[in-house]
Amino acid sequence: MCDSSFVVIISVLISFEITVILPFNCPKDFTRFEKILGVIPTAFIDKKTFYTGNTDEPVTLECIMKCRKNETCAGFLLNYEVPACYFYETITDNDGQMTNEIDNNIVWFSKICVQGTIPAEKLCKEEWIFERISGATLIGNNTKTLPKKVTRDACQKKCLEEKSFSCRSIKFRKTKEKQGNMTLGTCSLSSADRHAMPFAYRASNYQDEYIDNSCATDNFQ
Repeated sequence: MCDSSFVVIISVLISFEITVILPFNCPKDFTRFEKILGVIPTAFIDKKTFYTGNTDEPVTLECIMKCRKNETCAGFLLNYEVPACYFYETITDNDGQMTNEIDNNIVWFSKICVQGTIPAEKLCKEEWIFERISGATLIGNNTKTLPKKVTRDACQKKCLEEKSFSCRSIKFRKTKEKQGNMTLGTCSLSSADRHAMPFAYRASNYQDEYIDNSCATDNFQ
């Protein structure tokens, strides 16, 4: 079974922009994954089955390690029920869409690069650093809101690099503005998360994304 506790169901197709540059140009020490719940990309190019296991095996880690070792793997869909994972080299970008995924057994993992100001040896060792849920938000609890619109990637790096408090979650609200072909949005960092504040965690519109930081720690100074 999927280890996610909540999946936001969005009743309409929503536009989605993602940039994947191949080959994946990131030092391996800074390569991690983002776990994306509630939505999946509708269009894949060269989607391939690259692992099939059995229900008694830790399939998530096996799929992550296979994708990590494959430079052409930009991410994968994991079906816990089969279980099997299907990797892709790229997905459509400008005309791409994602759709709601009501099957809790299917999860999307996307390869990301967290290279920034934090040395590799100080990064946490979690394989998926962020867990993103589209169409969800944490009401209030904005510890810091960045003054300018940024990309999601920049917002996530700000959370990892935050030194004045432990950044446990992110609220990213997408706008129609672009930086190149990357969507800009407002970025709010929080010292709270949906686990500590479950009553503040709500379904929202598709522009809102709630992101957990799996590397959050109280030892942030």
